[in-house]
Amino acid sequence: MKKRVKHYGMPTCLVLVIFFVISMDRGLFAGRHEEVKEAGEVSAQNVSAEKAFCGMDIPYKYKGDINARNRIDAAIDAPDIIRKEGFRKASARIADVPEASILALLEERYHPYEGEEYDNIRQYLGEDEMCLSFSRMYQEFFMRCRTADYIRMAYRDQPTDDCNKERYALEAELPDFQLADCDQRIKEVFQSYGTDSGFRIVHSTLDHDTMEQEALELHADGTWTKPDYAWSADDDSYYCRVWQLCNGIPVAHGYMLQSYGDILNQGSHTLVLNKERILQMDMTEVYDVRYGQEQEPLLDFDKVIGRYGQITEAAGETYAIEITDIGLRVIGVDEGGGKYRMAPIWIFYGTKTYEDGGANMPFAMMMDAVTGDELWEL
Repeated sequence: MKKRVKHYGMPTCLVLVIFFVISMDRGLFAGRHEEVKEAGEVSAQNVSAEKAFCGMDIPYKYKGDINARNRIDAAIDAPDIIRKEGFRKASARIADVPEASILALLEERYHPYEGEEYDNIRQYLGEDEMCLSFSRMYQEFFMRCRTADYIRMAYRDQPTDDCNKERYALEAELPDFQLADCDQRIKEVFQSYGTDSGFRIVHSTLDHDTMEQEALELHADGTWTKPDYAWSADDDSYYCRVWQLCNGIPVAHGYMLQSYGDILNQGSHTLVLNKERILQMDMTEVYDVRYGQEQEPLLDFDKVIGRYGQITEAAGETYAIEITDIGLRVIGVDEGGGKYRMAPIWIFYGTKTYEDGGANMPFAMMMDAVTGDELWEL
């Protein structure tokens, strides 16, 4: 049974260990709006760009002090389409996982066959120790192979002492594998769901020379050694964080709000690809977004800042806050009957420093972009 906090859904993790929490800088691969003549709701790829909307005055940076212990010096991540046209009301359903299409996509390289059955998982196995698990409860699936496990030994992006994500370039193109080709293969995965609402994709470029230097394998006795693996140019890969877009805004799943670790840069889906094949897919629920004919009355940005100040001052915590990033995101709010309202939220992200010990920790505050209500209780 899924836990509900406020009204945001949180997909339950599968039996598989999810090795990573996504955190990186941003890139953009967005769909465009086109005119439609349907009444009521329309598909995500058919939003009118010709109908006049009232935009918003959202700055690209904001600097100001709420008080001496609560300061903002932040870049603001909000798409220009919101500045120009506003936020069009949207709803969604969760798309069914296209199992047959996913199996067909993996056939040539892995030749999947049915594995053991579990209460909540349909499992397939394949070459290179490939393991593919479809959830029986939710519209999610997870796939990785042995090569992907070695890559995870070399690329560590979780906020721990051995994090090495800064060793790898962002958006750097591999010699034999163009970013455009990578994005097209990712797009085909989403198109198999029957949705094409546009995507934001961030690429960490994993070159084999750096991976060979960085790779460490943890053994059962707690020791670390270099893995017994011969790295080559064939291992050059892209580690891709992917968000669907709604009104040009990245869609964040509700469970992501429970982790304050670089929350604005956590992709909802993760794929690892080299020039020959997909090495890993962690696909949570995919939304089939539909747009209505009306706009959401988003709060003016100055009121957003005012509400942030009211909320944080009322909390009365004993730490200083430094906000470095402010981002507009969309969350699917479960309204029952398989229907979700796509709700815009503001996320204030930075650090908090406790007065007693001086420790710095991640800080995040989430706010409904329409009502200004805080979304603290996750």
